[in-house]
Amino acid sequence: MEATGDLIMKSLGFDSYHFSQSRATMQTPGIPDRKYFSRERRAAVWWEAKTAIGHPSAFQVAFRANCEACGEEYVLGTDDALVDWAVSKGFAERLPNGLRVIR
Repeated sequence: MEATGDLIMKSLGFDSYHFSQSRATMQTPGIPDRKYFSRERRAAVWWEAKTAIGHPSAFQVAFRANCEACGEEYVLGTDDALVDWAVSKGFAERLPNGLRVIR
């Protein structure tokens, strides 16, 4: 799922920074899996990748609240939720057979 999100965001002109790890880390609990930046679009968003049935931890809920209180964008969910965010910002359009990038 994360790899698909990275491909989608790259096609929209975003660079990705990866925070998720498959092992125990020393990183602050609650930090999302990805942060995407686009200088061209002057936009950035945090993404916590979750399956359709996944639920955020208390740390993730608190991190999201801090982000949003400071005006940062945050997406929780599948790569489809990431596409929904991009569409809502006018960066892409959903088509019957995929996605169209809006420059």
